[in-house]
Parts: sequence; C-alpha cells; structure tokens
Amino acid sequence: MNNIFITGASGFLGKHIINKLKENKDFNIRCLVYGQAPHRLDGVEISYGDIRDYNALAKVFSENSIDTIIHLAAVIKSPRNNDFLEVNVNGTKNLVELAEKHGIRRFIFTSTDLVMYNLTHPYRETKLICENIIRSSNLNFTIFRPTPIYGPGDTKNFVDLVSLVKKMPIIPVVKCGMDPVYVGDVAVAINSAIGNSLASRKMYNLPGGSFHDLPEIFRIISKTLGLRRIVVPVPGSLFVPAFLLYKKIFPRFPLDLFQVDKWLQNRPLDISETRKDLSYNPLTFREGISLTLC
Repeated sequence: MNNIFITGASGFLGKHIINKLKENKDFNIRCLVYGQAPHRLDGVEISYGDIRDYNALAKVFSENSIDTIIHLAAVIKSPRNNDFLEVNVNGTKNLVELAEKHGIRRFIFTSTDLVMYNLTHPYRETKLICENIIRSSNLNFTIFRPTPIYGPGDTKNFVDLVSLVKKMPIIPVVKCGMDPVYVGDVAVAINSAIGNSLASRKMYNLPGGSFHDLPEIFRIISKTLGLRRIVVPVPGSLFVPAFLLYKKIFPRFPLDLFQVDKWLQNRPLDISETRKDLSYNPLTFREGISLTLC
C-alpha cells in the first residue's frame, strides 16, 4: 500500500489527480483541506490544516503513515505579495522539512513553466524559490513544470478565453504561441511518477501535445463552440498599448498584462525526457478543448 498525502486537493487540478489515483487500489489517499472549508472529496481520507502551520502539519505526519507527497497547494493571485511568501515558500519549507524527518519516499511538486521565462511576478518568483528548496533537500523529488492547464472544471485559465469568444464577434489577438496542457494529461504524468525510479530527483516539462499561435487557439475554441468569429492577429508592439487602453476603459476585463507578457515569450518546450521516463503522450489542444467544451 502506498499512502499518498495531497495538498491543494480540493482545487481544479487536485480533483482530477484524485480521480486518477483512485483507479489504483494500492493507493490510500489522504488530503489536506484548509480550515473547515467544504471540499466535496469522496473516497479519500481528510486532514484539516494549513501548510503555513508547521505544528499542525507535524501532527498530521505523526498520526498518519505517509509514503508519497503530492504538493499542489499555492497562491496564484493575491493583492498581498506576502501571501505568496507565506503559502508558497514557507508552506513548502514546512512540507520539505517534515518529509525529510519522516523519510518520505517521493515528493512530487507542481511548479509552473513561468519559471523559465523572464517575468516579474510573485507567483513565478516564489515557485522558483520552492523548486530550489526542494532540489537542495535530500528527498527523492519529482518536479513538474506544466504550461497553463485547462479541462473540465477549470475556473481560471481558459474560462477567460472562452468567455471572450462567446462575447466578441471580432477578436483582436496578439501574435504569439501557446501549448496549454489538458488536465487529464497532468494527472496521468503525476500518477506515472509515483514509485517510478526514473523520475527520482528529476524535473519535467508538461506542455500540451500541440503548439499553436494564439489566433489559432481562438479559432479552435470558436469552431468547437460552433460560433463564427473573426480573429484579427495583432503584432505585440501594437497589442500591448491597445490592451492597456482597453483595461482602463474596462477595468474588469478578465486578462492582465502579466499574461500578455508571458504569451509574447512563449516557446515550444522540450518533452523528450517526459516522454522517455513517463510515457507522456499529451492530447493536442483541439482534442483537449473538445473534451472540455462538449
């Protein structure tokens, strides 16, 4: 029996990972749920706590047998920069220290592809710090760097793009590339790393199975929704000032400049190691968005 402890389990990715892990009868799954929040996690054991609280975490570790940690919990957006440090960095430090103390067999961490780009944002910066904390430990770790994740139940990443397609008959879009990853493929990759000696002390890129320019992404979404939309590619040099003006007029516009800046830097990621060690074979965006929207 492999006793698996998951942080951030009640989130979008966490629920898909749990569903994948539950297919294996040799896995006993325990999830850390923040406070007394409703979680709707069925068929798993629950521990309530906060990764920022070392003593509460230590109690969970001392009272339960844990072999594998899947660390998903993180602050992605917040008006307070200190939240990123407290949750992402200090929470990860607590988990790593307790994992070393209790001889955890595998520590799996979901980072982000943002760490590979020249961007200034507390989420990106704290994820990079977390990677370094884990890599400096004595743990058998596996670190994943997924591109933006989408799929059924997504409320953050591609919901905004789909919303734009539904509302705007003419869509001006910056010319840049993107290879979003289907949530089911991320869950399969994480499942494949558990107990896999090839994945020990390794980092893996997790993009989707196809790289498209952003105008093509919008065309694929439009076609999948059965909508006729005119997509107008715009050079980045013109798009950014126009975008900033649009944000002033419509401050609740769902995208921000950080996302646009990242899009302009996107490039195809190497997944040769991911394929070799984990038999990674991700869906194309056309395949994944069809499963998401249909």
